[in-house]
Amino acid sequence: LFLGWYLDADFQEMIESIPVGTEQNIEIYAKYIRSTDGLEFTLNEDGTGYIVSAGSSGLGETDVVIPEEYKGLPVLSIGSFANQSSMTSMSIPESVREILAEAFKNCTGLQTFEVPAWIESIGEGAFSGCMNLQTLTIPFIGQTEQDVLPFGSIFGSEPYSGATRTEQSYKIANTITQIIVYIPDALRSVTVSGGTLTDGAFRNCVNIETIACGGTVTSVGEEAFSNAISLKTVDIDGVTSIGEKAFFGCTS
Repeated sequence: LFLGWYLDADFQEMIESIPVGTEQNIEIYAKYIRSTDGLEFTLNEDGTGYIVSAGSSGLGETDVVIPEEYKGLPVLSIGSFANQSSMTSMSIPESVREILAEAFKNCTGLQTFEVPAWIESIGEGAFSGCMNLQTLTIPFIGQTEQDVLPFGSIFGSEPYSGATRTEQSYKIANTITQIIVYIPDALRSVTVSGGTLTDGAFRNCVNIETIACGGTVTSVGEEAFSNAISLKTVDIDGVTSIGEKAFFGCTS
């Protein structure tokens, strides 16, 4: 991706044009960064950075590379890559802070995906329709690290082929709210690299076999894994607190 012309090799002083009438020699530098062709960039509402998306056409790429910046501003958000069935992976730079709702909807080529630790927000249904997803790494449970929503919220409430209807719940100020989400049948392994495993985080996730918690996860909520009937391995080495009935109904 071409990012413009600069007067210095460190790409600090950008130039738009060379003044008419300039007679002396000027050394200029072209800045390129690695990026997938065909991406679309939209300036966010406060003008601080860009939202990147696949646009209306298919990228036709298996390995999608997101650039760190565009036109001198950081790329902050992953927008819609819905229906990019060819995509099997995405390289997300450290500038990106959020993944928007339904960002990867119906990306059926995804089998393994890692949401980087620097991501601060994952929108509702970001992985809706990812029916072939087998392994997922996320930085927290829910849509933000401070969230109380369960694991399934990132898969959304819309039914799709190859998913199990899953009843989960969350609690705010002693009020319990039930939600229905659809989690891919193929999903077998989940790694949570940070945050807290909230109450009922993986409740009724009947197909997941392995869950690993990163070293910064120290707390597992009540009924966190209840009725996860296929669960065989749980790595909670750094955990110091486990809530009541965390493993209730884990018959495997």
